[in-house]
Amino acid sequence: MNSPVTPAREPSRAGLYIHVPFCRSKCRYCDFYSVTSLEPVEQWLLGIGREARYYQDRFDSFDTLYLGGGTPTLLAIHHLKLLLGLLRQYFRFTADAEITVEANPDDITSDLLACLHDLGVNRISLGVQSFDDESLGLLGR
Repeated sequence: MNSPVTPAREPSRAGLYIHVPFCRSKCRYCDFYSVTSLEPVEQWLLGIGREARYYQDRFDSFDTLYLGGGTPTLLAIHHLKLLLGLLRQYFRFTADAEITVEANPDDITSDLLACLHDLGVNRISLGVQSFDDESLGLLGR
């Protein structure tokens, strides 16, 4: 009788993308899924926790983490801390992992920057479509 053979796991590295589907407004040019209410944040975080728990043993480590969206920096600081805490609880990241957060320039404050630094974020991607208010209005920003 043959027993099933489990192949040896080879070390793997991958990048992890987390879609943060919350935006202040829906931009006319954006086709990504997003909502303009922060009401479901708690439920969304519970869902992220469930999925992270489910996938936690699928990868040895991640060398990148990208929080995109949507607008991750629209989340309250305590929600950002909870999100990064959940991800670190269930996943391993390399010591030199690139951790990126997409941000709207209007959301950047010294408190937010300090929080992101404390959470290990080492790269911010600014969603700058224009510095001209009229152009931004045409884009729905």
